[in-house]
Amino acid sequence: SPTLQKDTECGVTWWEVAYEACWILAFLTSKDDTVVQGLMNASAQHRNNGGEMNLTFSCQPPLSTILEALACRLESSTKIIRTADSMVGISRALQMCIPCLRSLGNIATSCQG
Repeated sequence: SPTLQKDTECGVTWWEVAYEACWILAFLTSKDDTVVQGLMNASAQHRNNGGEMNLTFSCQPPLSTILEALACRLESSTKIIRTADSMVGISRALQMCIPCLRSLGNIATSCQG
């Protein structure tokens, strides 16, 4: 199970990997709606009436897995903030909240909201 202890072989923690992954996701989802559409397995169907576009989304992996991971990471970080005795723990937890919230916000506001 992932811990905050350093891996002696590579010198990084699981927290650092998760932190970087959250920032990568935040960056990718902020730049282009096609990334979010790809994550959502979006399929666009064109209607014949006036060129309207009907987007049909299916929430299958990987989006459901990504949303679950972001929500879990956010929940565990806020739990640390509420119960931590040291500022180091609180600081690390707050650091994790920022990219999670940005990613969730990017996903929620993409594809015309």
